[in-house]
Amino acid sequence: MESVTTRLVHRFGPQVAEWCADTPDLIARLASRWGLSLGESLPDGASSVVLRCRWPDGTPAVLKISPERSLLAEQVEMLGWFAASGRVPSVHPLRAGNETVIDLKILTGRRMDLVADRTRTVNRLRAQLTGIFPGLERALDLTNTGPLVLMTGYQTSAALRRIGRKRLETWPRNRRVLRAGQLAETALEAAERQHTSLPGEKMTARTVHTLATEVIALNQQVAELDKLIEARFASTTTSK
Repeated sequence: MESVTTRLVHRFGPQVAEWCADTPDLIARLASRWGLSLGESLPDGASSVVLRCRWPDGTPAVLKISPERSLLAEQVEMLGWFAASGRVPSVHPLRAGNETVIDLKILTGRRMDLVADRTRTVNRLRAQLTGIFPGLERALDLTNTGPLVLMTGYQTSAALRRIGRKRLETWPRNRRVLRAGQLAETALEAAERQHTSLPGEKMTARTVHTLATEVIALNQQVAELDKLIEARFASTTTSK
């Protein structure tokens, strides 16, 4: 556990040490709850602990835990997506060292890093927007494309009121944002509830613009990697 703690503290900071100390008990509880037979640990990842295991019926499985729950949620969503395609089961028989396995490890590792970067950037974006426009931060889901696009153009209540509803609907719609009218209405309602400029608003607005742009770019990179991963899965299926 000492190497695990060192690795995760380096990634997440000293606050994760307590989580690491509880890891053996957490693994034991999960194994008991699901009836898992635990096996060897897999090569250390950057942000998780991974072990081979088997379900009660003997089916091979993998147990993965991490202090970054949002990252695990993203991976569960991705695996669910691939499972629906029928391609996930075709991957597990591949031999260690197989070129496909190596490619997938590289691609999924890169995706994990990008998702972690995206989570941190979204959290910073929320914190910055809360500092100047808390009502808008509460009203918008800053993991969605529409609000992110809006944040690249308008970050303050005064700016939203100046542009008005009609132009505010047109601006994101011209950038292919879905439900632009609903987004404009939500943003303007928040703007009408705040008529006070807060300290550091101009500089913070620039930071919000930058962070929103970064999240959009990270979303695009993740989407591109998803296509590459799916294509690699597909090539494995067709080669059998």
